Amino acid sequence: MKTTLSVFAAISMMVVGFCIVGCGGDSETDSPTPTVEKKPEIKFGLDGDTYRNRRLFKISNLPIDDWTVKEVNRTVEGENEEDLIGWVPLPWSLFTTTYTRGEDFFLDRVSNEVISLLFMQPVSEKDFVNTLPEAFTNQIPFIYIFIELQSGTDFDSSKNAAVEILESFTPPFDWTDEIHEVTNQGTLFSKDRRHGYFWEIVLDEEIPLLLNEQILEVESKAKQSFFLSRLENSRFIYRILFWAPTDQYNTYVSVYDKIVSSVEFRL
Repeated sequence: MKTTLSVFAAISMMVVGFCIVGCGGDSETDSPTPTVEKKPEIKFGLDGDTYRNRRLFKISNLPIDDWTVKEVNRTVEGENEEDLIGWVPLPWSLFTTTYTRGEDFFLDRVSNEVISLLFMQPVSEKDFVNTLPEAFTNQIPFIYIFIELQSGTDFDSSKNAAVEILESFTPPFDWTDEIHEVTNQGTLFSKDRRHGYFWEIVLDEEIPLLLNEQILEVESKAKQSFFLSRLENSRFIYRILFWAPTDQYNTYVSVYDKIVSSVEFRL
């Protein structure tokens, strides 16, 4: 009888021991392996309706369904005339005019480096034109997004940049009449609440198109938004320009406003 009790007691102790071991604290072999959530990789350039630039600039709400949206990726430096005419948005850039004999003149560009990012038009890809002068000449509305690296200027606010560029908008010919009427201007904010500035103008029927005396004869309007940002030791002016013939302006300006409201200076 004692032997039976001893065996029963031993078996009971073993069962209790197994329960303690099995039901005890955390087990290294049985605990689930913690998962490290990977951050999605940032894709720079055009990705769907969003564009990201390594200069900490992001813009969304791009009209990819109804417009043709293309990356430009051109940098205009110095006085390369082909690039200057194709991608510097005359006459919405800083120029100084020097008159010589008669009607001859020189047009000297302030030496900010222009970095073209996006060019978009409300047309099919087969009807898309590849430069600003072609869009003006064919009277195709466009939105043009580009950056200026401040090397020849020293603007400390988006308002100063916007007003200075607006005031420099005069024809490089011997004209005295103003060729634009400011209809609206003021402060705006990026999506992450950075201050910007914009102006909206009605253009005279005749505006200078290129670096020579070629004239574009069309009633048109333009709207441009400006933001300033600094990255390391570089200072940038972010510019978003919309132009359209007057009879098409109201059709597309809401697309432009939606894009500008999406600007962020974080990725």
